[in-house]
Amino acid sequence: MYPWRYVKKTMLKGRGSRESGFYLANIFGVVSFLLISMIIAPIFHELMHLIVLEFYQCPYGFNIEFTQYSGIHGTIDPFCNLSKGRRVLVFSAGILGNFTIAAVLFMLVSILHRRGILIHSNFLMYIALGFLSDSLFYFFANEGDIINILKTLGREDWVPLIPLLGIAVFSFSVIYLYLYIRSFLEEFLRAETEIRGVKEFLNEINH
Repeated sequence: MYPWRYVKKTMLKGRGSRESGFYLANIFGVVSFLLISMIIAPIFHELMHLIVLEFYQCPYGFNIEFTQYSGIHGTIDPFCNLSKGRRVLVFSAGILGNFTIAAVLFMLVSILHRRGILIHSNFLMYIALGFLSDSLFYFFANEGDIINILKTLGREDWVPLIPLLGIAVFSFSVIYLYLYIRSFLEEFLRAETEIRGVKEFLNEINH
């Protein structure tokens, strides 16, 4: 007869590790979201501006600083004459770069979720939200890349519409997040129910 502790450990091993995985995915996910949204995504945002300027071989001055209100913020001064189209591309590079990363990560989240790899998909979801938050911020800012794009195009009259577009993107993100979290919680509660059932069964046969 197997020792009692071995039987208990064997029966709870897979279920217990799955429950622990859910907790760890959320803890590390929240930490990753804060790290990415406050540091990594803003730095990548500024890097994308510089990459486009380097591509056009345009000299520039660059300064990056951190404030408690706007976080990491970069200032770029091109020292060349760029066409209107190129200026628009330079201004949009940061937002589009982070938005593209977020979109790719959200697709990976959906693929992993459909395959039942929920712990990894949950962790990636936080990372995707971190990159998305940087792009979403500019829809509600009184200055920055989107405002500069509209000024370059001579469409300052569109400025009042930008927050509405931001609300639409934010609403879509909230709906997606709600549907995902609901599915994730269902699986988490299912795991907890299984563990509780196994423990009750083991207690019954042990007494």
